[in-house]
Amino acid sequence: MSTTDPIDELTASERLTQSRERMSYWLTDDDREARANGHVNAGERDAEQPTSVGGIVREVIGDWWAEHPLHASATLAFKASRTAIVPLVRQHPVAVLGSAAVVGAVIIWARPWRWLLRPALVAGVASQLAARTIARMATASKPV
Repeated sequence: MSTTDPIDELTASERLTQSRERMSYWLTDDDREARANGHVNAGERDAEQPTSVGGIVREVIGDWWAEHPLHASATLAFKASRTAIVPLVRQHPVAVLGSAAVVGAVIIWARPWRWLLRPALVAGVASQLAARTIARMATASKPV
């Protein structure tokens, strides 16, 4: 009496499909995404702790964001913008891509990080300079 392995009974394409599903399941960190993709074993991950540093960081940030006061309004804005932008992108993909390239080029040309950060840097240096000056004046005025 020989026992056959159930894997041997599958065709090559079925084994390939199962292998891809298992790899996709283990590569997704989000259980909801795994369930949405139709993975049967997605519920098994509920008891597991994240094993990678990326998974732990993602979980901590996700917990923080879930409690953030702007979470509800940001989610609503995301859904509203998605319903407005997706049809536009589907109708005019080349125009949207060209517009994105132009906006990116303008941002690179304008270099806003330089003129936005400079006042903050000057304000930080000015406050430190003022604090050190006041500290020196206080020590210089002490009676000997």
